[in-house]
Amino acid sequence: MREIEASKLIFIDESGVNLALLRLYARALIAQRDRERKPQKRGRNISIISAISLEKVVALVNI
Repeated sequence: MREIEASKLIFIDESGVNLALLRLYARALIAQRDRERKPQKRGRNISIISAISLEKVVALVNI
Protein backbone atom coordinates (compact mmCIF):
# COMPACT_ATOMS: atom_id res chain seq x y z
CA MET A 1 0.00 0.00 0.00
CA ARG A 2 2.90 2.39 0.56
CA GLU A 3 3.77 2.29 -3.14
CA ILE A 4 0.31 3.55 -4.14
CA GLU A 5 -0.16 7.31 -4.26
CA ALA A 6 -3.07 8.59 -2.16
CA SER A 7 -4.38 10.60 -5.13
CA LYS A 8 -4.92 7.34 -7.07
CA LEU A 9 -7.01 5.63 -4.37
CA ILE A 10 -10.78 5.35 -4.78
CA PHE A 11 -13.00 4.42 -1.85
CA ILE A 12 -16.38 2.72 -2.29
CA ASP A 13 -19.16 3.50 0.20
CA GLU A 14 -22.66 2.03 0.52
CA SER A 15 -25.44 3.57 2.60
CA GLY A 16 -29.15 2.91 2.99
CA VAL A 17 -32.10 5.01 4.10
CA ASN A 18 -35.86 4.64 4.44
CA LEU A 19 -37.81 7.52 2.84
CA ALA A 20 -40.41 7.55 5.63
CA LEU A 21 -37.79 7.87 8.35
CA LEU A 22 -39.12 10.00 11.17
CA ARG A 23 -37.92 11.30 14.50
CA LEU A 24 -39.06 9.62 17.68
CA TYR A 25 -38.79 12.83 19.70
CA ALA A 26 -39.66 16.44 18.89
CA ARG A 27 -38.85 19.81 20.40
CA ALA A 28 -41.25 22.65 21.11
CA LEU A 29 -41.13 25.99 22.87
CA ILE A 30 -42.00 26.07 26.56
CA ALA A 31 -45.74 25.61 27.20
CA GLN A 32 -46.36 24.68 23.55
CA ARG A 33 -47.01 21.29 22.02
CA ASP A 34 -45.26 19.97 18.95
CA ARG A 35 -47.65 19.38 16.01
CA GLU A 36 -45.61 17.33 13.53
CA ARG A 37 -47.35 15.12 11.00
CA LYS A 38 -46.23 11.52 10.68
CA PRO A 39 -46.33 9.50 7.45
CA GLN A 40 -49.27 7.08 7.31
CA LYS A 41 -47.60 4.59 4.97
CA ARG A 42 -44.31 2.78 5.08
CA GLY A 43 -41.60 4.35 2.95
CA ARG A 44 -39.34 2.82 0.36
CA ASN A 45 -35.82 1.69 1.20
CA ILE A 46 -33.11 3.24 -0.96
CA SER A 47 -29.47 2.18 -1.23
CA ILE A 48 -26.82 4.66 -2.34
CA ILE A 49 -23.44 3.46 -3.59
CA SER A 50 -20.67 5.95 -4.28
CA ALA A 51 -17.03 5.92 -5.36
CA ILE A 52 -15.01 8.73 -3.78
CA SER A 53 -11.46 9.90 -4.48
CA LEU A 54 -9.50 12.57 -2.61
CA GLU A 55 -10.58 15.25 -5.09
CA LYS A 56 -14.19 14.40 -6.02
CA VAL A 57 -17.08 11.95 -6.11
CA VAL A 58 -16.22 9.66 -9.03
CA ALA A 59 -19.58 7.83 -9.29
CA LEU A 60 -22.94 7.82 -7.53
CA VAL A 61 -25.71 5.22 -7.99
CA ASN A 62 -29.17 5.08 -6.37
CA ILE A 63 -30.73 1.63 -6.17
